[in-house]
Amino acid sequence: MKQPIIRVSFAEYIFIVLFPIILGGVGWFLIPRILPLLSKIPIISNWIPFILEIDPFWTPIVLSIIGILSGVILSFLTYYEALKIYKVNCFLYAEQGDQNKKLPINNIEKCFMEGKYLVIISKDHREWIRAKTEVSAKKVEISFLNHHISWAESDPYEQDFRLWELNDERYSHEVNKLLYERRLALREKMEKEATHLLNDLSELGVVVKNKGEKQYVRTIFRN
Repeated sequence: MKQPIIRVSFAEYIFIVLFPIILGGVGWFLIPRILPLLSKIPIISNWIPFILEIDPFWTPIVLSIIGILSGVILSFLTYYEALKIYKVNCFLYAEQGDQNKKLPINNIEKCFMEGKYLVIISKDHREWIRAKTEVSAKKVEISFLNHHISWAESDPYEQDFRLWELNDERYSHEVNKLLYERRLALREKMEKEATHLLNDLSELGVVVKNKGEKQYVRTIFRN
């Protein structure tokens, strides 16, 4: 049986419900009244002649439909990018964007919140997931404890992290290369690329957390 542990937050749920309604209303009531103003905006002005060719009776209807469809797309993207975690039998499933992961619950060492990020550490000391959620830390903690999943107030390996520096001699050329690429991704606000590089580094036995553009690194201890 699929048991939700983390779903979309209340704020995300409100956005999902209201996006189509708000944008549909904007298309019906507002846009037809501000077409002269919109015609002064270079990108939008190219579309104004097509809108003006529509029968005045149909103009608000067409714009409303466009608004509703835009709202549905935004609602889908909001849901798609929200972190969702489910328990199915003895496994934990995590879904967020194009990331889908599965972990046996008996292989979880600790779970904790770090700011708005949920972190789950597996028993091989890797970060199985580090993902942002809009659900409050307290609600996340209560939900995990209710499902008897090991919880910690903070990162049990916090003291093992060290600031990474360019061409850091403590790490291999491959690790330094990935860390450098990830720093560039962080600077360019390329969150998905930074996440993919994080996963690549984990496969090499390296765990990374960042504070701003600075990356702090710990190597995974192997028994």
